[in-house]
Amino acid sequence: MAVRRAVAERRRRADARGADSRCAAVTVSLTGGGIATVELDLPYGTSEERVDATVTLPHTFDLETTLEQRGLYDVGPPTIRQRGPLGLVERRIDTTETSTLVVYPERYGLARDGVVSRFFTDELETERQEFDRLREYTPGDPLRHIHWKSSAKHDEFLVMEFAPTRRTETVTIAASSTPGYADEMARASATFAEAALDAGFDVEVVVPDDVLPPGQGTIHRRNLLGLLARAGSGPIPDSVADEADVAIHGTEDGTDVRIADRQYALSELVTGEHHAPTVEVAA
Repeated sequence: MAVRRAVAERRRRADARGADSRCAAVTVSLTGGGIATVELDLPYGTSEERVDATVTLPHTFDLETTLEQRGLYDVGPPTIRQRGPLGLVERRIDTTETSTLVVYPERYGLARDGVVSRFFTDELETERQEFDRLREYTPGDPLRHIHWKSSAKHDEFLVMEFAPTRRTETVTIAASSTPGYADEMARASATFAEAALDAGFDVEVVVPDDVLPPGQGTIHRRNLLGLLARAGSGPIPDSVADEADVAIHGTEDGTDVRIADRQYALSELVTGEHHAPTVEVAA
């Protein structure tokens, strides 16, 4: 008999006052047979603090928790007391199995034509591509793709066709904060890291006491957001911040961001929109 799995999906709902709250649907499945009393403490910061119920096993609890901030939340282990067929004899069954809910940071919205978008987007689309072949021009082809020298030789317009290639450039994001402002640091870092990943870059993230090497893809994105879910406040070496493509520092006075060689206040780079935190179950 054990906690078999916990599954969480993030959604938003309006509370009684009409304000948005962050909700996660958590499913805890217990195996076994017979009648049992189950006690399960839920993480601090959720809307439900405890499950205490008598059920017939196997049984599944569908719970809804409100996760107030980024971080790692342990669910379990449960306390299980099983009764005999007549309900007269009770024995306690100990289990150590737990699941961990990982709440990723919220992300800011970015203007489509803003500083960040321009930094992570090539001015010329062809810089992302590799030449494949020449072919006849068809209406709608960009004029900049016409290969004029070959067109003159063949007395017809020929255009260059490109094969998409995976980018190999790396964007390094270095983030730090004074005590009490790690959440702002993590949220800004997640925003810029996802923008770089979406643009096709390998992304490396450096935070106080931890480093995620460069990478791309779904697993790397999950690891990156997981790192930022648990990152705490603190400094990073000046040499690391100076060499980073994006350097972020959160303080009482606000969050400062350096992109390349220019310094910005975070408010200059983001919009009022935000993306709610994602909740996942740690493997």
